[in-house]
Amino acid sequence: MIWLNDLKFVKVYKVEDKGNFVKAQLSTSEKKQDGTYENSSWFASFVGGAKEQAKHLQDKDTITITKGKLT
Repeated sequence: MIWLNDLKFVKVYKVEDKGNFVKAQLSTSEKKQDGTYENSSWFASFVGGAKEQAKHLQDKDTITITKGKLT
């Protein structure tokens, strides 16, 4: 399990309202020292208060994750 405690900017894709939660694909990009980019992508579930806000997300929106848990 990993706790996120600092700001992380991510792109959002494939948003789906699943009833009790909203599922979306998130993507980040980090520039490496050699000038190339390393991309990461994963699926996230938005619950609680975040679920209501996530319902309005659209493809290619950028969001800021202020805290969270990865399992």
